[in-house]
Amino acid sequence: MNQLLRYCTWKNLFIALLVIHMLPIWIFPYFPSQDGPAHVYNSKVLKDYHDTDNHEIREAYRLNLRLFPNWTSHASMTALMYVVPPIIAEKIFLTVTVALLPLSLCYLLGAIDRRYVLFSLVGFIFSHNNMLHMGFYNFSLSVSLALFTLGYWWKHRGGIHVRQIVVLNVLLALTYVTHFGSYALLLTAMAIVALFDFVSGSVKTLWGLKPAGFTASGVWRGILSQLKPLGIYAGYMLMAHTLGLVYFLRTLQPFNESVPEIEWTTRYFWNMLILVSYTDWHVYVTRPILGALIAAGIASIVHRIWKRQWFSERDVFLLLAVVFTVLFFTSPSNQSGGSWVNQRIYIFIFPFLAAWFAMFHKSLRYIFGTALVVLSLIHIGRYYYEYGALQSEISEQVAATKLIKPHSTFFLGDGSGLSEPLGDVKYVNPFHHSPCYYALAAKDVVYLNNYEAGIHYFPVNWKSRPSQEDRDNADYILIWHDPGDNKDKDMEKYMDRYNLIHTSRRVKLLQLNANQAPE
Repeated sequence: MNQLLRYCTWKNLFIALLVIHMLPIWIFPYFPSQDGPAHVYNSKVLKDYHDTDNHEIREAYRLNLRLFPNWTSHASMTALMYVVPPIIAEKIFLTVTVALLPLSLCYLLGAIDRRYVLFSLVGFIFSHNNMLHMGFYNFSLSVSLALFTLGYWWKHRGGIHVRQIVVLNVLLALTYVTHFGSYALLLTAMAIVALFDFVSGSVKTLWGLKPAGFTASGVWRGILSQLKPLGIYAGYMLMAHTLGLVYFLRTLQPFNESVPEIEWTTRYFWNMLILVSYTDWHVYVTRPILGALIAAGIASIVHRIWKRQWFSERDVFLLLAVVFTVLFFTSPSNQSGGSWVNQRIYIFIFPFLAAWFAMFHKSLRYIFGTALVVLSLIHIGRYYYEYGALQSEISEQVAATKLIKPHSTFFLGDGSGLSEPLGDVKYVNPFHHSPCYYALAAKDVVYLNNYEAGIHYFPVNWKSRPSQEDRDNADYILIWHDPGDNKDKDMEKYMDRYNLIHTSRRVKLLQLNANQAPE
């Protein structure tokens, strides 16, 4: 027993949870995300584009090599594809992304006070989330980069030197090229902390003045003493804020949607729908998770009152959680070309709250830590089940990839978002872009449904969007039926020009007749 307890250390628990949360990426053939396969395909296009033999992709696409905020996943997977297959490159990137969230939160909490790293267990709760399953790979990674950068700055902000400023700006730049949403929220958080430091420092200085020194000149000198670090902050952050402002103004456009209905935001907030991806089953777990976090917040308040700790510099993280909650409820759905704005803000609220928690009674901390471990295991356990349930359907959908020939075009004629074992997957459609696996199967294949190629913040763009004629003359067309719907009505518009080369219960793959191919 003693030998067993000796291994039950914080480090071993953290490593075990990391392994458990990374393992499903590797034990299942496909990671069931919505946009992920499209990112993998476009990364492969980036890798293959320089080869002059790839005339189809060179004719269809142009490279968008400007330094915009959405690069990291594509650049990383493209580089990895020189040594591993595309699917493995995706798995490596996802492994890093999933692991970095709890690690970055642990670093942030350690930078505040090493005693608070227990609360980094919150990071495991959010490591597999709706944004990741939507296939928002760059944003998912950028959350961790933002938390790590905030931790690095917090650790050094009191006496920052040239070397730390250089490292800080490198981290800021990496966050910027990964995703602008997290970059903008990081700059907002840092500015709030800097202003909080100025105000709290001024109050402390003035509070410490003796009655004789509490004059207009004495007050002014006290405030000026706190303006110096604020001015230094403004100096070394000028480039970062300028970069963010320039990109925001360049992409500024009228809002496509208004602020979401309060009913939706309230439901999303209290059900923690950021953790729900395929079915509403996860709500049974998210509500206890929210309850545990609220209980920890109440315990922190009681502890502070009991200890008469009326003020702490960490109170700025409670302020950040409140500000980001207000932003979640009041921000428009789309902004500056980006979407899911509210959901992206939401994911930062609870890491900030974890950074504010007090060191309440040891027994309560053990209870809270145990609850987080158990709830995170239930949460990831359900995702194990859902990943596994979706594998057979994704495998059926992509079973005929070996029939795709090089130098061809591919088109998804009809698709479905229904899953037999899970039913209507209402939040994420894991079948939406999985046909991209067909375009990965052979050399020089153009996927005519490539949504990324029509968006300016992706590195592969159309030279000209595919016309209806291009789609009508695609070399291959895939039809993906709803469960139990194997009718031939979808085939009628294709059968006079296409041959059926593969069929299964839900899949039909058609190939253009040789005599129909355009010269």
